[in-house]
Amino acid sequence: GLSGQAQAKTTVKVATTPYTAEFMNTAFIAMEGGMSASLDTTYTHEVVLPIFNVRSEATLTQKSIARQDGLTLTLTVDNSGTGKVNAEESKHKSNLILSLTPSIITLTFSGDTDTAIIKMKQQIAAEMGPFSYFKADLRNEAETPFIKNSLLVASANANLHDLKAELKANHDTELYGAVSGVLSNGLNIVARPNEFVFEFQNKGNAKVSIFDTLIAKIDLQNDYSATVKPDNQHLNTVAVARLNQYKMFYNLTVNNDQNEAALIVAMDGEANLDFLTSPISIPELDLPFVDFKTPAISELNLYEQTGLDKILTTTEQTVDVDAKIVYQKRKAAPLVDVMG
Repeated sequence: GLSGQAQAKTTVKVATTPYTAEFMNTAFIAMEGGMSASLDTTYTHEVVLPIFNVRSEATLTQKSIARQDGLTLTLTVDNSGTGKVNAEESKHKSNLILSLTPSIITLTFSGDTDTAIIKMKQQIAAEMGPFSYFKADLRNEAETPFIKNSLLVASANANLHDLKAELKANHDTELYGAVSGVLSNGLNIVARPNEFVFEFQNKGNAKVSIFDTLIAKIDLQNDYSATVKPDNQHLNTVAVARLNQYKMFYNLTVNNDQNEAALIVAMDGEANLDFLTSPISIPELDLPFVDFKTPAISELNLYEQTGLDKILTTTEQTVDVDAKIVYQKRKAAPLVDVMG
């Protein structure tokens, strides 16, 4: 059969006092019973700025290979890089593989980044049958100076034969430092011709160190769920908030079916306003840019000055509400009975 090969190479160099660099690119193509092509790229540089006390070095490489064999086309891309700014080093590498055939398409990707600011690992896998199905999985891990660990896991599935699509995702983050705690999020969506389901959960608890002697503990939760069917619809939302000893909770539910429609609400909360009874003092302040001074305030009792002592009988306040509204649907008599 017919065969042939071709290659092209390009090199660019730059040399100046603060900046030196080299760029190399090599392209190759061959044809014999199929086709293959490759592209290799390399870039290096060095930047020296003594006046700013900065020295930067970097090396980046990329290699791409495409192959066609019969009805199969494959693309592979590899990237890698290293860098250094003064004493801080960074590394990155990634790999992508794409395969195409008339009956299936697959994609995989992996990445690994390590720098002084962020460390991240990524994994992606996807597969699709044209006009048939689709599925994908994703995993992402990350670390930063204030995030001890962050993990995102997600998956998606769709099938035209079953007429069903599904999406799931979970994200958990652990913080540390002045703000420490755990944040969690979850998402679930299912769609089919006779049903739609949506669920979202959001939860977090944290400890905030404002001063050495003042620490705030915070708990938050916010959940949503909805289910929609031809003969029934259900919606629910729940929220919980807590700051130290103060808390608030509510639950709202809406339900509709062939017999009735209902709205249910529940709420309760607790708060202690005793801290407002402690007098505070604010010294005289000079406002910048204007010739004005705020007067000094001493022994200010916010509980009395705002009139809360005349409205409330105690600093400990509670709220408790429960309500339910139901609408009973009237069913029409059968037509044969009406006509008698």
